Amino acid sequence: MPVSVLADTSTHWTEYGKGPTAVLVHCSLGSAGTWLPLVRALPGRRLVAFDLPGHGQSGPVDTVRGAHSQACDILRELCAKQPSGRVDLIGHSFGATVALRLAIEAPELVRSLVLVEPVLFALARETRREVFAQYLKNRADEDAAFASEDAEAAARAFHAKWGGPRPWDDLGVDTRRYITSRIDMIKEAKPVLEDDAHGLLENGGAARVQSPTLLVSGTESPPVIEAIMDGLAQQIPIAERMLLVGAGHMSPLTHARTLGPAIGRFLATAGVRLEFQPPYGSIR
Repeated sequence: MPVSVLADTSTHWTEYGKGPTAVLVHCSLGSAGTWLPLVRALPGRRLVAFDLPGHGQSGPVDTVRGAHSQACDILRELCAKQPSGRVDLIGHSFGATVALRLAIEAPELVRSLVLVEPVLFALARETRREVFAQYLKNRADEDAAFASEDAEAAARAFHAKWGGPRPWDDLGVDTRRYITSRIDMIKEAKPVLEDDAHGLLENGGAARVQSPTLLVSGTESPPVIEAIMDGLAQQIPIAERMLLVGAGHMSPLTHARTLGPAIGRFLATAGVRLEFQPPYGSIR
């Protein structure tokens, strides 16, 4: 994995394949390697994946900028360096909110956008208050663990809701240690994701996105995700929905063989369509 200094951050990244460039932005507590199942299922593209600050082998989070702004700065530089010009962005969870932010702030860099369950909870709070209230209620155990400074309990509670089908105790020791050592990033991201500290919803919100966008969610994900996706579908001018039946929040890992080809079809047509006819529907 090469390393570059991007946005004043030592950034580890890797690339796979040949063809038009897509840049991948992973979820919180993951790494560039989280994308490997999707990479295998998405041929015919040059895929560039990097470790977010504080993750994998990249440098630490800049406490002045904060993780979200630092990640967006890295993504901006990485996209600007690509030889293909405008790139396709694929983001998951926290990484999808970073990709969305770049598409809003620097549309000249983004050819198309794939957002897999972006955790922009502030949008649910704005449009579906009852769903947002239930989301807060459901994470009470996580909040209690943070309040008592019990990192492992917080990691266990967070993983149970967002970490995929494998129970916490079935994860390897190194994986549990990796997640636990970074769990404070989840707490530190709440002002950005829940209070919209960086203004993604201001001045028209996601309506400022100029790129064709694919919005991906799973039928087994928490209801707050569907509220977020509904809000984005209403705001983004050229948006298409895809529902993965049986998938939860970690669909790039669990449903890559379905998700990869669907993303490939979307990318193949994104540059030539001004208006989308729904070709995807409910994917099984």
